[in-house]
Amino acid sequence: MLGQQRMLTFLRKLKKSYDEVKAVLKEIGQLLQARGMINEFVIKEEIKPTQSGGITMYKDGSIVAGVDVGLHNIHYGVQHYELNYGFDAFTIERMLSDKILAILTRKHFRRTKDLYDVYAISHVFDFSSQKIVEFMRERGVTPEWDNIPFSAVVLEQYEIAWNKLRVQAISTDVEVEKPSFTAAISTFNEIAYKVKEIWLGQDSSVYEWNHNNCGWSVSE
Repeated sequence: MLGQQRMLTFLRKLKKSYDEVKAVLKEIGQLLQARGMINEFVIKEEIKPTQSGGITMYKDGSIVAGVDVGLHNIHYGVQHYELNYGFDAFTIERMLSDKILAILTRKHFRRTKDLYDVYAISHVFDFSSQKIVEFMRERGVTPEWDNIPFSAVVLEQYEIAWNKLRVQAISTDVEVEKPSFTAAISTFNEIAYKVKEIWLGQDSSVYEWNHNNCGWSVSE
């Protein structure tokens, strides 16, 4: 009985918090509409421990942007950034740990956006293999390492989904050219296999990713 009461209290607080988030998402959607950057937007009505909330934005019938709102732990893998204003956000390694986990989950293998994000991040930022592993362990989820290498069937279906992926800057109508599917998978494998070796204790070295040559080197 006590457990049910706690769950009900949690769900009530969750609904109130997400209602506040939805109000902010609505303001963002309306602002982008007013600027002509999107035509419409859809906000998910509810959020659950097993279901994310958020907003999806459309222009000319196609999805051009979105924000996922989940219940993941945000008390680790966060740092403070200063742009035009200060804010806290995930580190590069925290983002990569989440995306690698998502790509390895077979039921999400068509989530080509995560694959594109890994490729884009790896060509702009440097990062640490050890920190990726640490954040994976902190997440408390065991990566489904047996899903790599992807089978021929999965790769075929994945490439079909990849070819349908549109990458577009939200402020323009110009579509951004994607890398080839082969290049994207190759980059993912280069990163994921090293993280796997460290996770499984097959390699105790600490590696740093260099975005200039898109490869690992042993950290000194």
